Amino acid sequence: MQFPNALEGVKKIYKAEIIALIGAILGFVAALLSLVGAQSGSLGGLAGAGILIIAMSVLFIIAFIMNIVGLNKAKPDEENFKNALYMVFAGIVLSIVVGATQEGTLIHTLGESLSNICNLLVNYLVATALLNLANRLGDAAVAQKAKSVRTLLTIVWVIALVLNVMGDVLTSKAGIIAVVLALIASVVEIIAYIVYLGLLSKARGMLEA
Repeated sequence: MQFPNALEGVKKIYKAEIIALIGAILGFVAALLSLVGAQSGSLGGLAGAGILIIAMSVLFIIAFIMNIVGLNKAKPDEENFKNALYMVFAGIVLSIVVGATQEGTLIHTLGESLSNICNLLVNYLVATALLNLANRLGDAAVAQKAKSVRTLLTIVWVIALVLNVMGDVLTSKAGIIAVVLALIASVVEIIAYIVYLGLLSKARGMLEA
């Protein structure tokens, strides 16, 4: 085992992403309930969506903390884990800015977009770290998967970012369309989590060998 720190870090990141995936699925169900509730006028559907959103937020917070711990643990073995950690902290700052602004304003939408870009960069940098480790270990299969996943994640997250921005812009003008876009964005994000988890699983196996 040449990179014990990276192994322990990747294990924690993997667990964090599983929790985040569950949160994303809850977000999808919440968006679906919101759409059904808005069309039927059902208060029960909207209330259920609200409960799921709270549960989703709790899971995302847990995943977020575990991800930081994992990146911090892995950073001695690969520089890009450290860079990913910096992006996480940048995302925290942007989230604070977003929380201090009014929803629907340009600053709020811009802050959310930049925060999502930070999330993209975290995934990109972790994939790059795994690519570099695979090259150092001579594992061509994992290296190729890391390259492919890195490209795919970039495409998927950009699509999700565009959908989220469109949803924010349309929220005050076309509520139903905004919810539909949020629904599609949730599906796209779930795909991103699954792809990312596949890479982390392969990398964990590589590092354990």
